[in-house]
Amino acid sequence: MKRLMVLALALLLPTPALAQEASVPMPNDNGDFMTARVRGVAGYYNNRQWLVTDLMDAVPLNCRRTPNGEVQARLKSGATLTAIFASQGNRDAITMNNGKPWLRVRSVNPVFNRDSGICYVRANVKYIAPINEEYVSDVN
Repeated sequence: MKRLMVLALALLLPTPALAQEASVPMPNDNGDFMTARVRGVAGYYNNRQWLVTDLMDAVPLNCRRTPNGEVQARLKSGATLTAIFASQGNRDAITMNNGKPWLRVRSVNPVFNRDSGICYVRANVKYIAPINEEYVSDVN
C-alpha cells in the first residue's frame, strides 16, 4: 500500500523538464557540413550565421563565384558569413559539387563596408563554423 501511495504521489508531482539545448549543423566524419539546416522542436530551421575559422598560415578563405570556381573575395579569419538559402527546391544553403559541399554566403566587412557579394565557401570545419543564433542578441 505504501508503494502504491509513493507511486501515485510521484506521478502527480511535476517533474523537472530537461532544457532543450539549441543546436547547430554538425559536420560528418570528414568535417563536411552536409546541410545548413537544423532540426528544432517545431521542424527545421536555417542556420544563417557562420564564422570563418582560424586558418593555417593566415591565408584568407577564398569565396568563389560558383562552387570551386573563380575567386570573388578573400575572407579573413573571424569574418562572419550570412548563409543564403534557396527559395525553391531543397531550400538549403549547401550545394554539392564533385562530391564536396559548398555554402552559399554573403559577408560584409564592417570596417571597410565592403560586401563580398554572394559567393561560395567550402562547407568544412577547416574553414567555417556555424554560429548558434540563439546565443547572439542585439544590443539596443
